[in-house]
Amino acid sequence: MDEQLRGMEVFSKKLRLISDRMEEIVAAESQTDTEIHMVSDSMDVISDTSDTIFGITEFMKEKSNELKEVSDYHREEAENAVNRICDLLEECAELESIAEDEELKSRLGELVSQLEKLAEDLSEKVVTGYDDFVTVAEGYDHDIEMIDHSICDFLDMSHDIQKVVRVIADSVNEITEASEGVAKEFKSLLDEMKE
Repeated sequence: MDEQLRGMEVFSKKLRLISDRMEEIVAAESQTDTEIHMVSDSMDVISDTSDTIFGITEFMKEKSNELKEVSDYHREEAENAVNRICDLLEECAELESIAEDEELKSRLGELVSQLEKLAEDLSEKVVTGYDDFVTVAEGYDHDIEMIDHSICDFLDMSHDIQKVVRVIADSVNEITEASEGVAKEFKSLLDEMKE
């Protein structure tokens, strides 16, 4: 009988150790579950931030397109001004050629020179400047497209990670529930043995 009591005591101690270890496992799983939820919450913040960045890039695309449209419009207006100046230049040159008064001829010659310079400056500087605006806007478009692709790739990865984290969280919850059940059974068994 003494041997049976000692065997029961040893068995009881082992059950208590197993029960204590199960409680530690349940506590650790609970901590893991909390950390997984923190990761999931962080991923939600990352996703929200990525959505915000995506919205900003959409706004940048819109402004880039507006810049191109405005530049195209003003470039066209500058070209029209150059054409009008060239027309005026031709008329002044024609008047200069038929003018009989030398002073008038001289002034028309100066006007023709100034109009030529103005047409050249408008063509070389203003029209080219608007071309540069369009080139810069197209560069922005390219950069924005690259950012968009990067953000989309990042969002896809973020959503994939969120799915994995949720699967892990669900698995940890199931394991925790099962471990809690086993721990309760061990406690119940210990309590029964004490009686």
